[in-house]
Amino acid sequence: MRGLCRTHYTQNANRKRRAILFALGEHHTAEEWAAKLDEYGHKCAYCGTRAVERDHVVPLSKGGTDTIDNIVPACRSCNSMKSDRINWKGGVP
Repeated sequence: MRGLCRTHYTQNANRKRRAILFALGEHHTAEEWAAKLDEYGHKCAYCGTRAVERDHVVPLSKGGTDTIDNIVPACRSCNSMKSDRINWKGGVP
């Protein structure tokens, strides 16, 4: 978003993400997320370090869902580098 400072850009991006999530209607549960973390051993799906975030394999902005089948655990670094890419395998994008 051109012409916006970092704070306002982030606020607008967060509003857009929340609107997409709200419109989807279908979401994963805390129990499903806990099972997914256990399945991956609490490790990042991309690099194997400690996972601290949820990553949508197919990003919401690209038509992905918020169901557990579309979510994997990720470290902050990998999740940031992946951004809204679909076929990212880790490392340098």
